[in-house]
Amino acid sequence: MESLEKKQTLTLENRQKLTLSGVLKVDSVSPASLALSLHGCKLMIVGSALEVKRFDQGAGLFEVTGRIDALKYIDRREPENLLKKIFK
Repeated sequence: MESLEKKQTLTLENRQKLTLSGVLKVDSVSPASLALSLHGCKLMIVGSALEVKRFDQGAGLFEVTGRIDALKYIDRREPENLLKKIFK
């Protein structure tokens, strides 16, 4: 059975350089945090002196340098309909 999800690869070198494939778009950039859209989720990167070195949207390749303190995946969920919650 073939997976419908796209493959993502993440490489972190000494908490100083992060290389990632499968990136759809860069949602926000600051020296302290980055937000990326991936297939089926978002990725938050937290650190200091973060600098985007490369983003090839066509290939989905992304590279950032700086001090990387945390990575957090956030699943995309459909917002629940308020009426559905009330009438369960």
